[in-house]
Order: sequence, then C-alpha cells, then structure tokens
Amino acid sequence: MQDMRIQASLLVVLTACSIAVWTDTFSGQATRTASTGALPPSDDGGAATGDAGTQYDASAASSDCQALAASRAPVPITVTFPGYGTSSASIHVVTSSGSCDLVADTAQDGFVFTSNAIPCASLLAPGSPSFAQATASGGGGPNDLTFQWGYDVASTCTITDEYSLAKQ
Repeated sequence: MQDMRIQASLLVVLTACSIAVWTDTFSGQATRTASTGALPPSDDGGAATGDAGTQYDASAASSDCQALAASRAPVPITVTFPGYGTSSASIHVVTSSGSCDLVADTAQDGFVFTSNAIPCASLLAPGSPSFAQATASGGGGPNDLTFQWGYDVASTCTITDEYSLAKQ
C-alpha cells in the first residue's frame, strides 16, 4: 500500500475592519420613553400636591408626560466627542436644523457625562425641560448616547432619548 499524505493549507483572509474610537464621527436615531415620579407627600402628611397646591393625580400626570413625549419625535443626529479623555472634552451634536455643544463633566474610561444638556434642548427635546443630562458609553468608542429631559409639571416627568450610535 502506498503511503498517502494529505497536505492542507489554511488560507486566512484578514479583512480590514475599522474599530470605532471616541474621536470618530457617529450617527444615531433615538428610541424615546417617558416616565413620571410622584411628588412627595405634603408637609401636613396629606396627599401630594402640585405647584399650585393642586392634588396630585398619577394617572393624569402619566398621560400628560406621555403626551409631551409624543409631541415631538426624536430626530436623527450626528455626534462627535472632541477632546475625549481630556479636561476640555465636549459632546458636539448636529441635526438637520442646527448644532449644539455640551461641556463634559467626565470623559474617560469609556464614559462621557454632562450634567447640563440644556444647550441641546431646543434641537432635541419636546417642550422646554427644566433640567437635562447626557451620557455616552462604550468600550473603545461610544455605543449609545442617552439624553434625559426633566419636566416639573405637578409631578416629575422624565423623557429619555436613547440613541444607538454607529460609526460613519
């Protein structure tokens, strides 16, 4: 019998893939959610009351918050993170109708946070929020950017826009 040797070769093809990093440009479309939080009980131990002393109605507050969230659809964005990892880091957001810049409070270790996202509210938020914050997170680069818009209307209404980011 003849000794047969099988020779196999393995061809490994490496394709160039580009890993996202914080200095890239990203695009995203948001998913919006809304939630309400009850006001604390009144000082006299009775039911919670709103700004004008009105009785708190959780059902109406939830409906109002949902209506506010639905009053304006989330818009597509393009976003960059200039200065990521430095003390001058920011979040730069562009929409079809304008742009805004947010100063980052923290920008390191796969995380960017700003406690004041109000400069972007006119471009992105429904209504006029009384407070706003933005958080981006990801490993080598950001995966998502979340805006939380807060409203004080007889309860606390929080509208969250979570943008899934993709490298452009």
